[in-house]
Amino acid sequence: MRSLLLACAVLLLPVTPRADVIGVYVDYAGGSCALLDTSRPVTLNVVHALNSGSTASRFRIEFSDAMTGTLVSVNSPYANVTGSLLTGVSVEYGGCVVGDHVVAELNMLFYGTSGSCSWIRAGAHPSSVDGMLDVYDCVLPTANREPASWEGTHVDTVYPYNCPSDGCGCHGGCCCRPYSPPVAVESTTWGQVKALYQ
Repeated sequence: MRSLLLACAVLLLPVTPRADVIGVYVDYAGGSCALLDTSRPVTLNVVHALNSGSTASRFRIEFSDAMTGTLVSVNSPYANVTGSLLTGVSVEYGGCVVGDHVVAELNMLFYGTSGSCSWIRAGAHPSSVDGMLDVYDCVLPTANREPASWEGTHVDTVYPYNCPSDGCGCHGGCCCRPYSPPVAVESTTWGQVKALYQ
């Protein structure tokens, strides 16, 4: 009876989801996520972090409208890369890879003209079933899909950075989830627009 109760208790324990993150960082370790935009070439790193064992990933790279840097070229240490980083890419690792590792390098050219709090970040592949990034575990031969979180790098022309981030407590800290806040709407302006149509 005691064994049966213990087995039932184990089955009722919540399953901890994978904590994989794919992000764009200034360094290879996935810890630096703020870039001072000055006129120069820069290599940014797409890192699969907190990886508990994966055979592949699927994602895309997103740029904010105010980011004026140019993507010059992309390199990956993996031979099996399908698609485009900008529209959706699949990267097969060639086996089970554990731990943080660079998936791709983005060779960028910056001009010192990016808007304040612009950004570069990883985003969901257009075919994602839930809006999350896709990673595939090491259970072969099928390799099950698991959701992963995104992170990115703030690009700014002034230091210190004080840019909005989506959430806290992620892999690189609060600063590694850059986003563009919604534009505020003035109620007086909206009232004037509504009055035009009455």
